[in-house]
Amino acid sequence: MSNSYKMISTVTSVAASAMLIRSIAHDFVPHEILVFFSSQIQCIRLHFSSQFTIVIQEFQGVTRNQVYEAAEAYLGSKGTLSALRVKAGKSEDDKKLAFFVDRNQEVCDDFEGIKVRWRLCCEYVDSSGNGYGHRIDMNALLRSEVRSYELNFHKKHKEEIFNVYLPYVLERGKAIKEGNLAVKLHTVEHRNWNG
Repeated sequence: MSNSYKMISTVTSVAASAMLIRSIAHDFVPHEILVFFSSQIQCIRLHFSSQFTIVIQEFQGVTRNQVYEAAEAYLGSKGTLSALRVKAGKSEDDKKLAFFVDRNQEVCDDFEGIKVRWRLCCEYVDSSGNGYGHRIDMNALLRSEVRSYELNFHKKHKEEIFNVYLPYVLERGKAIKEGNLAVKLHTVEHRNWNG
């Protein structure tokens, strides 16, 4: 019982000390210096990390990123297998349900023995100016969402991911999208001939 008490006491003391140091640093150390040290610590942490992350944003300037579109189609076919939460949808022309990775959900994939993790990241950008005291307009909120996929894997597999896996995802995503388009075109043609 006394060992547990000592351990809890030590952990509590360390946590309280860390909070006090953080509070003092926040109050007395200039923001620029805190940002500098924070970025240096991040660089050191990344240097020793075994993981590598590729960020695939939804848009490149004003055009939609083709890699993002391919990943969305590809992961829609895989997402139901490994994600804890997915979105389902079906338009009037579709014959089957379509599945999409939901916000901040993770999908695992295994490609030729390489384990990768995809995560759909969504961040809301304040488009109203100061963001406080204004009525929330849902349409503006939807337009100001920045979405990206983060592809995370062991950095020893960078070459295979860049040269084999990502081209594979592009190819599969394109085939999935073309298959959906073919179903929709067939449905439209069928309706025009019969209607």
